[in-house]
Amino acid sequence: MPKRIQLPDDFYQHDFKQLAKVEKNPRTRVRLIGLSHIQNGKSYEQVAQYLLQSLSAVRQWVRHYKDDGIDGLKEKQRSGRPSKAHTQNHTVLLESILAMQDNKKDGRVRLKDIQNMLSKDFNIHYQDINGVHYLVTKLGLSRIRSKYPKQDKEVQTHTKKLQTKGNRCLSCGYRLKQI
Repeated sequence: MPKRIQLPDDFYQHDFKQLAKVEKNPRTRVRLIGLSHIQNGKSYEQVAQYLLQSLSAVRQWVRHYKDDGIDGLKEKQRSGRPSKAHTQNHTVLLESILAMQDNKKDGRVRLKDIQNMLSKDFNIHYQDINGVHYLVTKLGLSRIRSKYPKQDKEVQTHTKKLQTKGNRCLSCGYRLKQI
C-alpha cells in the first residue's frame, strides 16, 4: 500500500489549474498541472503517467513546493556558455544592425552580413551562423526587413486605394479592369 502523502496545510488553498493557465514557462506550467492533479487526489504514480514524467520528478515538485512554496516550482536560471556579446553591448549592437539595415540599398541584411560586421567592428567571432541567429533573435530582430530598392511609394498607395475602392468582383474575387 502506498505511503500517505504529507502535504503542507496551505497546499489546498492554491488554484494550481488557474496558475498554470497564466504561466508562460512551459516547464513550470507542467509542474503546476501536476500539483493540480495531486490536489484532486491523484497519486504520484498517476500524475507521472499522465504527464509523461518520472516519478522522482513529481516527488521533487512536491518537495520544492514544501520548501519554497509556489516560487520553488518556477524555472531556475540554467547554466551554459556565456554569450560572446555581453549584455552591455546589446544596445550598441542593436543600433549598429539597424543602421546597417537603413544603409543597405539593395535587398536585405543577411545573417552573414551581421556576422562580418560583428567580427570587423566588435571583434566578436562566430564560427557558426546559428550563434548570430540566436543573438539577433535575443535582440528582438527575428526578421530584419529592408526596403526593396525599386519600390515606389506612389504606386503602392495607388494599389492600396484601388483594392479598397472595390475593383474586385464581390462574388468571385476576380480583379476588374480599370477604364
